Amino acid sequence: MIGSDSYTAARAALARAEPAADRAGLTLLCGGADNRLYSATTAHGPVMIKLRRHQAARYDVAAWASATLAAAGVLVPRILWFDQHSCVETRCPGLPLADPAGDVNLAAADTAVARQAGRLLRRVHATAVDGFGQLDADGHGRHPSMRSWLLGGRTCAIPSRIAGVSLPTLEARARRALIQHARNCDGVAARLVHGDWAARHVIADAGRVTGLVDLESVRGADPLTDLAGWSLQEPPELTTALFDGYFDQPPSLQIRYRLTVYRLRIATSLLHWHARQGNPQTVRLRAAQLAADLDDLHHGAPRAIPRLAI
Repeated sequence: MIGSDSYTAARAALARAEPAADRAGLTLLCGGADNRLYSATTAHGPVMIKLRRHQAARYDVAAWASATLAAAGVLVPRILWFDQHSCVETRCPGLPLADPAGDVNLAAADTAVARQAGRLLRRVHATAVDGFGQLDADGHGRHPSMRSWLLGGRTCAIPSRIAGVSLPTLEARARRALIQHARNCDGVAARLVHGDWAARHVIADAGRVTGLVDLESVRGADPLTDLAGWSLQEPPELTTALFDGYFDQPPSLQIRYRLTVYRLRIATSLLHWHARQGNPQTVRLRAAQLAADLDDLHHGAPRAIPRLAI
């Protein structure tokens, strides 16, 4: 959906959400990989119109997560209307901590915002859910345990070598490590997690967090998976600040093991995605992150914050 077609679809979605809205005031925003974004103003204030780019969107799941988190006092957008193809939600004031390309301005204010985001994330993780993995629109996950999710990653064909890296060899090494260390995740309770936790999904205004956005990827999981995913994608300074806000004390050895194991699972998925996109520079980074974490596990010295970040 491009050009005038997406503009027409955005106008139609806005009309369903708020018939009296000024549909002439639609503004195209810089969207992400999954959604084309427009902004507008309605009686509810500023809103965001999302149009799915590719696969079926999970706007029904986002609506459940939004209502659940709002009831728990978490700052999230309120979803006004959705169907399979589009969604209209209130817009949190301010700007993302990182832009859609992932660029972060590491000012003191940004680390303070990351610290606030860590505290807010703990409130997200206080919500218990039924099952692990991607949630449905009623908050149920299809995996019965964290181990099942950890070892149940989808496999797909990837190039045998890219950016000088033997991907099958590295992936096989990561798989063996996941099987070996999966026991560290036994007994973990399923909690609501963001599922795509990164600085671009933290909105802040005047040095204060105003919302956590993009809830389509919510999952049932060990809360540490959100922290592991962030640490792979953000500068160490932001990760340190986030962890300072989230943890009451430095992560124990057991927590460091789980963080490292989850990074293996997440980095492998990211490696597949970047390989399919033909991005050798990012493939090289993900491969180096995997190798570093595998070495740390082998030596019994897992880290809370990875040796290699962006």
